[in-house]
Amino acid sequence: MLSEDTILKKMVKYMGITAATLLAVAPIAMPAMSSATETTVKADAVSGVNQADVQKWLGEVKSNVTIKPGNNLLTSVDKEYGYVMGGDGVFCFGTDELTPQSPAFDRYADASKNLTNDLFASFNDNANGDDLFFNDRNVGVLTTATANDGSISGNLKFEDINKVLQSGASVTFHVKLAYVAGEPKGSDFYGADATPTILGSKDVVVTVGTGSESNDDQNNQKSPTGVNYDGFYSTIVDAKLYDGNGKATSTTLPKQTLWKIDRKLTVDGTTYYRVASNEWIKENDGIEIFPEVDTITTRRQAKLYTSAGKEITDRSLAPNTSWYTDRVGIVNNENMRRVATDEWVSFNDLKSKSSSGIAVGTN
Repeated sequence: MLSEDTILKKMVKYMGITAATLLAVAPIAMPAMSSATETTVKADAVSGVNQADVQKWLGEVKSNVTIKPGNNLLTSVDKEYGYVMGGDGVFCFGTDELTPQSPAFDRYADASKNLTNDLFASFNDNANGDDLFFNDRNVGVLTTATANDGSISGNLKFEDINKVLQSGASVTFHVKLAYVAGEPKGSDFYGADATPTILGSKDVVVTVGTGSESNDDQNNQKSPTGVNYDGFYSTIVDAKLYDGNGKATSTTLPKQTLWKIDRKLTVDGTTYYRVASNEWIKENDGIEIFPEVDTITTRRQAKLYTSAGKEITDRSLAPNTSWYTDRVGIVNNENMRRVATDEWVSFNDLKSKSSSGIAVGTN
């Protein structure tokens, strides 16, 4: 079996590969796919947006934001270009407008106004510095806000948001990624008759600071903790995310999605891997993998396993058949290759290939 050091060294050279690329699976000889697998594939195909990218984008949206008082609150520019008049407290804008590369609404403002610290620009830190995942006109951001102290019920109107924040109470912004097919107009996302497909959502709690906080506090960015740890991680359950203190956040990563990890941290005996600036996944909620696209051939009747290590009893791979594989992982303490969305085969059941960069395990 490969040592952990060997696995990690292998993973390093694949750091530039995106999750979307790695999730493509197409067996050469079609295996018996479960209905659940087929449903997931079809669901992604409906919108043309990979669910892993949706969750990755949402993962870079902060759960908590502390902003400076004054000019960081909602402005007339926000109202003019993002607020939907008569839309029951809805803001609508593009995915690129919720990133540091293009801070919300700055494109419409006079550069001298320096709006780079406005409210929405604080939501997304894009910690890993990669590009936008689906910056196209079919995907939009719908956001509403509610008062956490209950002083105003329902969605807050534009003018109410600043009032609640200035009173010292926090406001939760409900961020949703919405998809509309074809050639959508803005009203297709938020109009009275609009029925966009909601791809994912996340809550952002906004609090106004005193103005004396450090830059790290203002941006919800604490000094990095743990140790550097480059790799990829695939969830085996719907996995909750945690902050650097081991406290659960409101975000959950879907089962069978792939994530870049860059730090490893142990809190109270539990190990976590970082997937965003202050969002960590538990080690036991997934498996560490590295990409290795290849064609493999079985040397005997080969059992299949889920990434959680459970044997798939209603099918197996026939001897001397070839299969497309896109990644290697350690399942049940064995080196295994993936041949379908959540179907893995042991190295011990495969013919050795001199052209492969990975030695077959000998357990």
